[in-house]
Amino acid sequence: MAAVARPGRTRESARAGGLALAAILATLSAATQSSADGALTQLAGISGCVSDGGSGGNCTDGLALEGAQGLAVTKNGVNLYVAGAGSDGVAAFLRNPSTGALTQLQGTNACVTETGSGGLCSDGKALLGARDLTLSANGKSLYVASPGSDAIAVFDRDPSTGNLFQLTGTGGCISETGSGGACVNGAVLDGARSLVITADSKSMYVVSRDSDAVVAFSRDKSSGILTQLAGPGACVSENGSGGLCANGIGLDFPTSVAVTADGRNVYVASSGSSAVTAYARDKSTGALTQLAGTADCISEDGTGGQCTDGRGLLGAFAVAASGTERTCTSPRETATRSPPSSATRPRAC
Repeated sequence: MAAVARPGRTRESARAGGLALAAILATLSAATQSSADGALTQLAGISGCVSDGGSGGNCTDGLALEGAQGLAVTKNGVNLYVAGAGSDGVAAFLRNPSTGALTQLQGTNACVTETGSGGLCSDGKALLGARDLTLSANGKSLYVASPGSDAIAVFDRDPSTGNLFQLTGTGGCISETGSGGACVNGAVLDGARSLVITADSKSMYVVSRDSDAVVAFSRDKSSGILTQLAGPGACVSENGSGGLCANGIGLDFPTSVAVTADGRNVYVASSGSSAVTAYARDKSTGALTQLAGTADCISEDGTGGQCTDGRGLLGAFAVAASGTERTCTSPRETATRSPPSSATRPRAC
């Protein structure tokens, strides 16, 4: 796959991105799949896409979809949520599990945005440039990474209707500065961009692009409330963030984070370092420790001998950890470990 140029180190515009969700939904959500060969067929007519404005009648007219970025689908397939960076919010849809067709929720339940979008959406906070989102395993909580707000926004979800409700008070968000008292005061969240919840639902990890860091949170399974960890293992950053974090390697401009199914390891793709970095996770506390030696990262040039020398990693932008093959993948490179012997339990994916 062709390399992707490194993005500039400027804060993302909350208004950046296109208006349509058509391409994303056509290929991932509102399409039928051939059981024989996996081919996709876009649904006919306006059912084939939803866009902010309807794309001249070619798509269904939707709300809060400017700069559509992240997607999250419930396990039962009946709801889809979309982060709209340009709309500073989240759009909510019903999904037909049989056809994949999407219908945006009605009234102000259709979306939650920073300003309420003139009364069309529910009014939220800490949603500037909403970039990524994820659902808890039980489907009752939704979290949004908002780089423009330097924050994580926290929502309750009604499983019966799909409606979203931001938690009240400061429990509704954690931000770099506390957002004038509207959120819990966090740290090392400048440009919070990507997030993931562990399979045991106890921890969340967030990469902060402009802090060059991966940050750890504990999660209350009942309320969904997040608490940033303190002390060693609370975060790892490129320069230690003035002593707030452990000093890490290969974390320049991190853009994506993944955790293994067994919860033992966390991986981060960093476009500025052209690297994938690896961490051990303490399953009892959620604390992170970057792996030792050159096992701590794989980078395009080996990062002066600090990382394993890799290839095809220029501008590494996203990472995923498979549940069965112990494989870590970025859009540029795949690194696979040999299957372990019966006497050896792997420490990495």
